[in-house]
Amino acid sequence: MQDNQKNWQIWIDTGGTFSDCIALSPEGQMIRIKVLSSSAIRGTLTARKSPGVFSLRHNWRFTGNPFSGFSGFLLNNPAGQFKVLSMDPVRMEVRLDRDFPLDKPADFEWFTGEEAPILAARLATGTAPAEVLPPIDMRLGSTKGTNALLEKKGAKVTLLITEGFRDLVFIGTQQRPDLFQLDIPDPFLLFDEVVEVPERLDASGQVVLELTQEEAAAVAKKISNEVVAVAFLHAYRNPAHELLMAKVLKESGLEDVSLSHVLSNAIKIYPRTQTALVNAYLSPIINAYLGSIRESLDQAGADQERRLRVMTSAGGLVDAGFFHPKDSLLSGPAGGVVGAASIAADLGYSKVLSFDMGGTSTDTARYDGSMDYDFITRIGGIEMSSPTVAIETVAAGGGSVCSFDGFKLKVGPESAGANPGPACYGAGGPLTITDINLLMGKLDGVEMGIPVDLSAAEQALDKLRQSILNQSGVAFDKKELLQGFEQIANEKMAEAIRGISVKKGFDPRTYTLLAFGGAGGLHACAVADLLEIDEVIVPYDAGLLSAYGIGHARVERMAGYQVLESWNAFRPRLDSIRTALEAQVFEQLTAEGCDRDALAIDKVSLFLRLKGQEYALEVPWQNDLALIPEKFESAYKKLFGYFPENRDLEVESIKVIGYYQP
Repeated sequence: MQDNQKNWQIWIDTGGTFSDCIALSPEGQMIRIKVLSSSAIRGTLTARKSPGVFSLRHNWRFTGNPFSGFSGFLLNNPAGQFKVLSMDPVRMEVRLDRDFPLDKPADFEWFTGEEAPILAARLATGTAPAEVLPPIDMRLGSTKGTNALLEKKGAKVTLLITEGFRDLVFIGTQQRPDLFQLDIPDPFLLFDEVVEVPERLDASGQVVLELTQEEAAAVAKKISNEVVAVAFLHAYRNPAHELLMAKVLKESGLEDVSLSHVLSNAIKIYPRTQTALVNAYLSPIINAYLGSIRESLDQAGADQERRLRVMTSAGGLVDAGFFHPKDSLLSGPAGGVVGAASIAADLGYSKVLSFDMGGTSTDTARYDGSMDYDFITRIGGIEMSSPTVAIETVAAGGGSVCSFDGFKLKVGPESAGANPGPACYGAGGPLTITDINLLMGKLDGVEMGIPVDLSAAEQALDKLRQSILNQSGVAFDKKELLQGFEQIANEKMAEAIRGISVKKGFDPRTYTLLAFGGAGGLHACAVADLLEIDEVIVPYDAGLLSAYGIGHARVERMAGYQVLESWNAFRPRLDSIRTALEAQVFEQLTAEGCDRDALAIDKVSLFLRLKGQEYALEVPWQNDLALIPEKFESAYKKLFGYFPENRDLEVESIKVIGYYQP
């Protein structure tokens, strides 16, 4: 199942502000596109030439002349929508379906009403809205799920859980992120209805209370939502009850069902339940999003070979038909890490710290010949069991809002996003880090992909200065204020890099900083100085590196087995379990259509811990099994500085990663 070289190859990362696209034509021409993630492009009407005809200015890249049929409006008059009848890219003129006076240049937005990846595909291929796209193989990463989760805009979900555990998610882990907060708010719950199911398994998976067909049917009648998450105690050991419940639900007409054992085949009922809930909560949004894109790609008919692959949070590609919504949360940042690893390998660097500064946040990761993974993901106060590339994220991006809380200057966590965007975008947005860089002379507005208004940024800064003076009586001069916000952002980003290096026992001074993202190059040297890093790499496609990484990612699958046995007891079964997991990975890849002869195993890892401990350390597979306890001891000492003697070694789990590489 390799990409068809007669088709367009389009790689897209949809971020919080911009959607970045790299397109390869069937002839091998590379085209680089940026559109707003709100599915629009912006430019400036500079003068009225004749009724309905205007001259314009823009920084777009595109093929042919795809603009006939676009819709648009002026940013200062969003109610006045118009249609683009034609555009002359040589004379830089556009003919609209309506006329209006234009006393001075006015910024505008154009759009097609389609998702941002399809808009980018139209610009790349030169296809107007009324025309059918050419055959395309698209690879996609997106923050759609992340935004829906953080903004609490998911589906209404019914949770089915083992009888007696209806309050499990509300109780949670009892951890308090704000230790001294007296008024403790209720946790945000991803469901609005919970139904207890009369079933029970013991810790080994044996049936204690059997779930009958009749009882499952009675539960199904109590459900009032169309989206269901099912999480039963110990289902990772024995999924029979969850499978029966799913069968009955589908027979009753409920198709959107998320099963905890399918999404997280591991111990711990709380994160497994949250995983099922996240998947269910995001399912309608992600499925509708991918469905809309697939529909646009498939309009030419079934005889055209099309393919949509989606980037997962673990850094691998999955066909859209096999994709789980819960795997979308870090897909874009994971693409950036894959891109950084690819660039590092091309340049001969084996140890890099990736520094991806985008519009909403900055994502950092460590690459040392292979990627680090996290198997518990925490986003927006939600903890779930899902493999992700180990990424430290901080709310300091180009769109991070610069503000004053009455006591101190702040950068983020609020972001201006794509709409309205930073103040300099001219749509009434707040002062952001992008405005700071523009006002400090570090950003050339002429080279931006959208019109930039320096005076709007200056007005936002003056407004904030006056607000600070009114609240505190302190009168900052402009330079002092700009440098203050810049330093705060740099410190926040440096701290994120310490989180994936120093915190895990690695010295950042022995790594090279690889900076990318739309704003990475503006802050890389200052961040490197804070970390005492001597060398910085800024690749050519720095502003598009997540899309580049998505284009260079592999189709991957990961399989795991929960062990929870002593090393001595499990060791005789180790080879057979590994073989079974490898077979499972290959089966998943071939089910997606991958050629069996092009499959390989990338990594086998054992997760070990001392008996009585909860946290497990990853130890790479050793053909000589006698070396594994020694490798564990070495890893333990590196992280904690000592090794407890006379403690039994326990195997927590084993995980296998396989891939397809044509």
